[in-house]
Amino acid sequence: MSEHDEQAVFVDYVLFKYQHCESFMRPLFFAVPNGAWLAGSSPRGKYALMQKYKMEGLHRGIADLLYLQPRGEHSYLAIEMKDPGKRNHKDALSEDQRLFLQAAGHALARWAVCYGADEAMKVFDEYMQLDPVSKHLTLRGE
Repeated sequence: MSEHDEQAVFVDYVLFKYQHCESFMRPLFFAVPNGAWLAGSSPRGKYALMQKYKMEGLHRGIADLLYLQPRGEHSYLAIEMKDPGKRNHKDALSEDQRLFLQAAGHALARWAVCYGADEAMKVFDEYMQLDPVSKHLTLRGE
């Protein structure tokens, strides 16, 4: 399966498994679409749209998936998905991705590079076993 397929399987798993878990905060689990595919197909259109996104705060290297609920000693969970076939590839992570994960660690995040859905499921399940920082959090609109 492709990296996309692995990530889609993982997201389906999380949403199904934790949909009725009171401590799972669905709005805090999301993907970060952070690639050039966002910018359209023509080279000129890509450049213009990527410049617009950068002005709006787009930053290369952000992990593929974030779960922003603090648990245990961690401020959040960041998962970088990789194609399982790239496990032993020395360039599997870009320098921007390495820098993001290093910064996430300094911010007390639990982070992982997962080569396939199974690894990501294990990491997420372990994270969900940690106590939420506040068991009395509620979501309210502003």
